[in-house]
Amino acid sequence: MKIIFHCQYFFAFFLKSVKLLKPGIGDIPEQVLGSRSGDVLIAISFRRYTRETLDIAQKVKNKGVDLIAITNSAVSPLAMMADIRLSVKTEIPTYINPLRHR
Repeated sequence: MKIIFHCQYFFAFFLKSVKLLKPGIGDIPEQVLGSRSGDVLIAISFRRYTRETLDIAQKVKNKGVDLIAITNSAVSPLAMMADIRLSVKTEIPTYINPLRHR
């Protein structure tokens, strides 16, 4: 999460209006209400893609906002709707085996 805060800080240094949206806060739909064509959303989502991230990305895309996706696959749901896709190799397991013996 530190990397995201650093990115927000540097973007805000160079750009006029930068907002950090965090899922789970409960007011993200209200924060993106005023988004419009000419705005850019950088969305980050990895395997087990969060529905909230995908829903917000789709809503702002419908308003003409450009979408930059940072995700683990060029065919992830987020990447498929993005204008620019940045694929990142991850080592996140797809499941946790509760029956694993030591």
